Amino acid sequence: MAALYYGLAIGSLTLTQNSDGIASFWPGSGLFVAALLLSRQSLHASILLTVAIGSVMANLQAGSTVQEALVYSAANCIEALIVSRFACKSDGSLGSMDDPRSVVRFFGGALAGGFVSAAIATMFSGNLSVHFFQSWFGTVVLGILIVTPAIVMIANAANRISVRPAKREIFWAGLALTAVTAITLAVFSQNQYPLLFVIPLCVIGATYRLGAPAAAASVVMIALSGTWATAMGDGPINLMAGTTQAKNLFFQFFLLSLLCAAWPLSALLAQKHRLFGELANSKKRLEQAERAANIAHWYYEIGSKNLHWSDELFRIYGMSLDEEPLPNRRAILRYHPDDRDMILQTLITALRQQSEYHFEARIIRPGGEIRYVTSSGEPDFDAHGEVIGIFGMVKDITERVGAIKSLKEARSVAEQQAKIATHLSETDLLTNIANRRKVVGFLQQAIVTAEKTGEPLSIGILDVDHFKSINDRFGHQAGDHVLEAIAATSTSFLRASDCVGRLGGEEFLFVLPGTTSEVAMAIAERVRAGIMNLDWAQAELEQVTACVGIAQYVEGADEMWLMQAADEALYEAKKAGRNRLRLAA
Repeated sequence: MAALYYGLAIGSLTLTQNSDGIASFWPGSGLFVAALLLSRQSLHASILLTVAIGSVMANLQAGSTVQEALVYSAANCIEALIVSRFACKSDGSLGSMDDPRSVVRFFGGALAGGFVSAAIATMFSGNLSVHFFQSWFGTVVLGILIVTPAIVMIANAANRISVRPAKREIFWAGLALTAVTAITLAVFSQNQYPLLFVIPLCVIGATYRLGAPAAAASVVMIALSGTWATAMGDGPINLMAGTTQAKNLFFQFFLLSLLCAAWPLSALLAQKHRLFGELANSKKRLEQAERAANIAHWYYEIGSKNLHWSDELFRIYGMSLDEEPLPNRRAILRYHPDDRDMILQTLITALRQQSEYHFEARIIRPGGEIRYVTSSGEPDFDAHGEVIGIFGMVKDITERVGAIKSLKEARSVAEQQAKIATHLSETDLLTNIANRRKVVGFLQQAIVTAEKTGEPLSIGILDVDHFKSINDRFGHQAGDHVLEAIAATSTSFLRASDCVGRLGGEEFLFVLPGTTSEVAMAIAERVRAGIMNLDWAQAELEQVTACVGIAQYVEGADEMWLMQAADEALYEAKKAGRNRLRLAA
């Protein structure tokens, strides 16, 4: 570091030394500040020491006294520390040299450091003059502003490069810098025409094409080329009339004007690229979110009639991203014919009322596939309340509709199975009428109703006469046939509001809501007669008869009491000779 600083200092003093011994710009200061900004805090002391040694040696060789060499070196060290502190953010990190806020901090630090170092050099070196202060201030500030950004950007770019740059980028960068260098050399190699105005145009062009690195590199090239040419007596600077000091000051202002033109432009361009990058990332994340959620959006600008579709909307419609968005009327034609009138009326109403809309419909893709979607939107207003556009969203709910349909089908199957299970749990498997659990439950509910309404209620218990002998003589299959026939006959003579069930064995229970004992006896008689008159011979059986015991509900009775009463009446009927009816007393 000491040798590099020494070399830059000697070169500057040799090439551009004026009558006061101050260079036109001091690149060593820019190198010094860049070293502090790019290095760890623990290395700053060693960098300061090595630079101080190189500075003292350079100043001594240039003819300065020991006191002057020490003062100048101290001033350079202090200025570098001030600039490095200004350039860093509050957390100690170095900001981007193409960020506007970082540029302002850096410029402010360069001015503050240059002012302090110029004051120290002026007061303690013995050169107490405004010209010396001005020359020192200008050279160190320009050296920092020109050299430091170029070094920092090159170092940061080297750290960021993870892949080889594209050949096209290398070509344009080389072409731009070559053009700037060639034009600068051409301008400064002659002193007949005042062509300095050409150089800012080149710097601005290179900055616009390549950004802040090109701005920094271009200004460094121009400063070196201009310094060399001016020292050799060439270049438009020497067209000026005046002293060497005046020409040097003009050249410094020229370099400063280049910086003021290039740095704000490069910072703004960098900010634009960052914003474009953030916008592209946001758009990418939005597209990812829309794809994951099957949600798309569109926007129609009324004034320009410009229609924008998100990528997901193309996918929902089954279209390629290379196709043009469908105008609203053509988009409606992609919907199912049965949905189009509803969609049109919904949109027309929303436009007239300038309100939101929402509908569910079916889109038919080019291949015939149907997609279920929900669509919603709202008008977009300007600051004056005028409608300037329409924003809409479309969500593909095909999977949800399919899931709901599957759930409905599963529910229907479950309900059907539940009905079957309930029927089986309440049905006598042999006779296909209510079993004991079902018919007794029906009786319990009928008693509750009778208590509330005061309506009559009667029951009957039927028993097949000599059923055991039928099983013994003709077999159990014949007995099962008898039970089936009696169940069918009993059901045919009962009303829809009545219930008949098998209590077990050859016993059946009739529940007759709203029926008095007289009506119940009449119904039971029809059942008894119907059983007796069946064609039993066709089934190879002798005549089958049955007895029925009838009981009517009285206040306070329960199902057990009623069934007991009917059973006692049944017993009386059997005692009386069978094939008879009896009413409970």
